[in-house]
Amino acid sequence: MVCDVSGVLYTEVQIAVHSVGICGSDVHYLTKGAIGDFVVNAPMLLGHESSGTVTKLGEGVTNLKVGKISFSCFICAIFLL
Repeated sequence: MVCDVSGVLYTEVQIAVHSVGICGSDVHYLTKGAIGDFVVNAPMLLGHESSGTVTKLGEGVTNLKVGKISFSCFICAIFLL
């Protein structure tokens, strides 16, 4: 799959990812295929704790700045360091 990342939409942010971590839940899904009642029945993307530098902003994004380091966690909300 090829994705065009030359531009961003009005409310989008482009981030140059530096690193991605995996948590204990990710490891459990990978090794056991389930956690409690939740069973993985389809391909699942692991590694949701990422950090990187903001490289582009859509015109509607007002709470971030290009060049800032950001990271995501929990519900993938973006926090600035």
